[in-house]
Amino acid sequence: MPFPPSSLKPQRPGRPGRPRKFSPFVVDKDNVYETVVEELKCVVFKTDTEGRWLFLSRAWTDITGYSVAQSTGQMLTKFLYPEDRDRVMDLFKPLIERSKEECRHEVRYMTRRGGFRWLECHARLALDEDGQPDGIIGTLTDITDRKLVELQNRNLILAQECTADGIALLNELGEYTYLNQAHVKMFGYESAADLLGKTWREIYHPDEIARIEEKVFAALTANGSWTGSATAKRLDGSTFPEELSLTLLPNGGLVCICRDATEKVASARALHASEARWQVAVESVRDGVWDVDLTTGAVYLSQGWKGLLGLSDDQLTTTWAELSTLMHPDDVKDAPETDDPHCVLKTGNYDAEHRMRTADGTYRWLLVRGKALFDETGKPVRMLGTAADTSDRRQVHQQLLANLAREKELSEMRSQFVSMASHELRTPLAALTLTLEFLASYSTRIDANALEKGLTSANDSARRLSSIVDDLLLLDRVNQGQLNCAAVPVNLADQIAMLASDPYFTDAQRKRFTITCNPPSLQARLDPQLLRYMLLNLLSNACKYSADDAPVILRVSQASGAVVFEVEDSGIGISEADQARIYSLFFRGGNVGARPGTGLGLMVVKRCVEAHCGTITFRSSAGQGTSFTITIPS
Repeated sequence: MPFPPSSLKPQRPGRPGRPRKFSPFVVDKDNVYETVVEELKCVVFKTDTEGRWLFLSRAWTDITGYSVAQSTGQMLTKFLYPEDRDRVMDLFKPLIERSKEECRHEVRYMTRRGGFRWLECHARLALDEDGQPDGIIGTLTDITDRKLVELQNRNLILAQECTADGIALLNELGEYTYLNQAHVKMFGYESAADLLGKTWREIYHPDEIARIEEKVFAALTANGSWTGSATAKRLDGSTFPEELSLTLLPNGGLVCICRDATEKVASARALHASEARWQVAVESVRDGVWDVDLTTGAVYLSQGWKGLLGLSDDQLTTTWAELSTLMHPDDVKDAPETDDPHCVLKTGNYDAEHRMRTADGTYRWLLVRGKALFDETGKPVRMLGTAADTSDRRQVHQQLLANLAREKELSEMRSQFVSMASHELRTPLAALTLTLEFLASYSTRIDANALEKGLTSANDSARRLSSIVDDLLLLDRVNQGQLNCAAVPVNLADQIAMLASDPYFTDAQRKRFTITCNPPSLQARLDPQLLRYMLLNLLSNACKYSADDAPVILRVSQASGAVVFEVEDSGIGISEADQARIYSLFFRGGNVGARPGTGLGLMVVKRCVEAHCGTITFRSSAGQGTSFTITIPS
């Protein structure tokens, strides 16, 4: 490292007749002196009159991390903390202008790593051989550790003055050496000076002093600290409950932290009174009262739960998990989750009915209502509520709903029956009446063909009326629960033959039938009347909803211990939209048009099949015909 420039050389003696110029700093060229400068912990520096570094000792690198080589020639402001630059230059200028000879100040210098260090600068003016200013020379001493301690002490004192707790320090004689403002005001004094030098006994009555000296100091000596309560005295003589914490210092002094507990004591008393009233209220009602800590899952259940579920004292659950086991499995999903802040508890209210298992294993319906309490983050932490037995009320309600539904169904049936009767009964009846009146009035004047046509029309109308009456009578038996299956051994070939010649069908319809029975000797136990109704209805529908000359097929067979009846046509079919309702009372497909019908047949057919413990299925599509299959165990 080069030695300082020539301006740091020893100054020549002053000229005769001229006073000797002031030389603030003289450096010898001796190697020993150079070594001393370089080994100093503080930075020895010199700048020019513009503020550029001309010389820096090795301590500069140790403190800032910047090398002397890269720093020499640079403006000193480049290395200053930005907020300190103007202030340093304001101090630098008066030295150059010789308005002052030296200055001492604390300033922050940046380090190569990006932080800064506090340095104490002691600088004075440097003069050249002619006595003119040629820069500043001085030292920079690292005082960062000292500044950090000072800052910590200031922050500590500030924190002590800002806290609401009273803080005091006492010496080994029990005399106050420091009190924060909260401590002073808590005891009714104006300033800390009113208590400094006085002992702690100033703020307690004699009885409390005796208790502290006898019990508190004994525990303090044994443990090194003590926390508890005391009754303190204000300057005006009034007292207040105090929370007190004492810590023994190595020198025999004390650290005292105290707090006015007046509001806390009042709140505790009010809470105790409130809890007493709450307990009386809880135990006085028949409903069950519950209180859940949602953070721990702890549950309190009142004695009212004994009556609700028949539980004994040792069966009253104490955790949410245990309470959940009493819920009906289908209802657990509707219960509040204790670990989900976004559940129904988020609204603050809970209102639902659950089934709960009683001591005898049965379930009772309970109306559970509750209200949640939230912490400062909005998370539910506690919930309180009641539970009332609604089983009887729910049963009555369900019965009322069933009665209303039945009444509505009957009302709709009556309305549909009236609508059907007004059309389906009136039309054939009117036709029959008109035909008979015509025949009675013109019997002597009509020919044989006209007479035969009239009688055929009258017969068709009578047959239609008979069919409707049969449907209604059978429907009444179904509704009355009187549709019993009187099964007897039946020869199916004989039954099919009788059905094909049944007067219910016209000759034109009989010609369309293709009937097979395989094997011909097939027998089964069936109710002949119900069987006739089932097949008659399906064959009649097949004729009605297909073309007048289209074939209608009836197949009777045996398969896997059952008798199978199949009725197939190639008529208008059943649309996909109507297929789910074809067995409904009074229902008729949307594509039947003006074809007569009551909407009773298929529903009654299904009941007749079920009376035989059989099944009925169908395949159909609009415009593609329909095939019904009845399977009855043989």
